[in-house]
Amino acid sequence: MAGDALVSNPIYAYVGGRRALTWFQDGNINYAYAPGSDTDVVFEEPRASLSDGYTVLSDSAGDTVVATPASDGIYGYLRDANSWGESVALLKLATPPLAGCAL
Repeated sequence: MAGDALVSNPIYAYVGGRRALTWFQDGNINYAYAPGSDTDVVFEEPRASLSDGYTVLSDSAGDTVVATPASDGIYGYLRDANSWGESVALLKLATPPLAGCAL
């Protein structure tokens, strides 16, 4: 975790089938497989809409999903054993809310 930027929400998770430390920093989700090792990022460019409210889910096949909240729902980014994919809507919020429904 280099630099003086604010780092938040560290989570240990399996990324691509390997245990890694993930964290939010500078509009991106970073991860490293070992202390002092090279740091990788989920997104090629930082995303202003991204917050530290992410979570990481993984399976025994090495697939990993990073789920992130947005103003209109929750989005997931799938990583197979080799690379990250595009976003997929996991949950879309109704806009505007349905009549008679309290949020």
